[in-house]
Amino acid sequence: MRPNDPPMSWRKFCRVTEPYSIALDGYVSGKPRRQKSGPRISFNHHEKVDNLATRSTCMQVYAAIRDGFFTTLFDARDENNEPEADVLAGDCDEDVSASNTVLKHGHKKEFIGNPRLIQFVFMQDLHDTVPGIHPFPNDLSLFQQIAWIFEPYRYFRISGEIDKRDPETYKGIVKDIEKRILKHISGHGESIAINMAYEKIGGGPGWAMIQEIGAQAGMGVFRDGYHAYVSVRQRPDGRRVYAMHKKSFFYFPLPKFYKIMNKIEKLRIDRWGGGNNRGGSARVRGSGVPPDELMRIVNEKLNESQ
Repeated sequence: MRPNDPPMSWRKFCRVTEPYSIALDGYVSGKPRRQKSGPRISFNHHEKVDNLATRSTCMQVYAAIRDGFFTTLFDARDENNEPEADVLAGDCDEDVSASNTVLKHGHKKEFIGNPRLIQFVFMQDLHDTVPGIHPFPNDLSLFQQIAWIFEPYRYFRISGEIDKRDPETYKGIVKDIEKRILKHISGHGESIAINMAYEKIGGGPGWAMIQEIGAQAGMGVFRDGYHAYVSVRQRPDGRRVYAMHKKSFFYFPLPKFYKIMNKIEKLRIDRWGGGNNRGGSARVRGSGVPPDELMRIVNEKLNESQ
């Protein structure tokens, strides 16, 4: 777990990592890649892809395992004859935690074929492919169960503890979520209520700038009729973390926003980026641009398209 590393290029990843290394969910920037001679592989669905047409990292991992990943490409075994690999990630979010769990236990037939796991992975994939999948009913039991599974990360993020970027704490969140996934697929999981609360602090035509209150705040924004949103979180060091989400067919040109913000903040490696329906500020350094200025930039660019 390396939360203080900026996203790495595929070329550098192949140069500095050991064979049998796996990068998850943006640790290596760019589209999914694989190197047979390593072997090395990057599972990702953030940069240089069509988000609507690209499976989540967790679904990519699940599909790869079902397609013989551990027998044809990553075939190294430890002393217990179990698959062995180095897994690298820069975050502990839902997709990373779910992907790590599937990788860790995916060689077990009773795990990878568990109907509850299949249902969980498919719902997680949909949630990560389409930001804010409302209008599914809030009281859908599976939603509430998944909310419980990812509760450790959501609390960690909203509380601001995530911004301390401590690798061991990040690793602890991944392990907590792993335990909850295993409880869920064994039929002993729990559920919690969906909380879509948020505070609107700005915005423009069709979009809102918000501060998240509930763990499912993004769903609340889309429920209220907005087609895109930018969430803002203040860090202890005074900088900010911005996350941008949009419905796939709404004009809200995220790649253009990334380019503008990188030019303004003079960023090259650790920089604004993402896909065409979600992205945000630099992973490690965040942003020094105030919300009012970002809102002005976004609305100015939208007005140019009128």
